[in-house]
Amino acid sequence: MAGACAMALILGCASSARMLTESENGGTIVYPYFDEQDVLSSPARHDALRLIEAKCPGGSRISREGQIPRISQTVDQAWKGQVSGNGQVSRELLWAIQFSCK
Repeated sequence: MAGACAMALILGCASSARMLTESENGGTIVYPYFDEQDVLSSPARHDALRLIEAKCPGGSRISREGQIPRISQTVDQAWKGQVSGNGQVSRELLWAIQFSCK
């Protein structure tokens, strides 16, 4: 198991899903995607669902999910939301899953 984790870090395959907000009984997890077809099948979504399972071992209920804006305040002020932090046009989109534990 430790070898698989080390290999994932070396290859850059670490989870890109992260907890955006968290409460005692749920939260919101976000993950990036590039194409509408990848929203439900991306490895990042599988990572997000694993995070939900870890937070709610007794089960969970997804109450809301969808695309959310990905905005860097400093970049947005200078470029009106047209480019990413590195100056390139960003194709990466952000998906959020709001959930509660059963």
